Amino acid sequence: MQPKLRYTVFFAFVWSILLSSFVHPYYISVTEIKHNRAAQSIEISCRMFTDNIEDALKKIHKKPLDLLHPKDKKEADDLISNYVSKHLLIKADDKTLQPVFIGYEKEEEAIWCYFEIKNVKQPQKITLENSLLYDYLPDQTNMIHVTVNEKRQSTKLNNPDKKAEFLF
Repeated sequence: MQPKLRYTVFFAFVWSILLSSFVHPYYISVTEIKHNRAAQSIEISCRMFTDNIEDALKKIHKKPLDLLHPKDKKEADDLISNYVSKHLLIKADDKTLQPVFIGYEKEEEAIWCYFEIKNVKQPQKITLENSLLYDYLPDQTNMIHVTVNEKRQSTKLNNPDKKAEFLF
């Protein structure tokens, strides 16, 4: 490697390290919505960073919360279920759906929350409003993936945008 090129590569490397210490963290959630044709149900999973959802719930309820080691698991389940149900509204073919909370689990620095809606025939249109964490994180982005009849569609919503529609 030529000395000038080596110096340029070294300078770029050092500069990238310095800049990375000033980068603002990403605030992102991922919501997966899948129609299960065999079970005639819609399966929903939401991935949020644990500290972000804990902070949001602490601000709402004004008390400490540890979702990874809750003192009261039922209370933690209820808090998550209520929060997501208020901030994720789903319709299939213009009919409002009521997701049932299944539970949540830890995955590295995030939690996955699971919901199910039974007795849903294959929809032609899914509309939703996703405002997860918008009230607490102005830079929040919500990724949404919807799969119906093996066809997957995706979109990204940046705060304050919260509405999306998927046609199948």
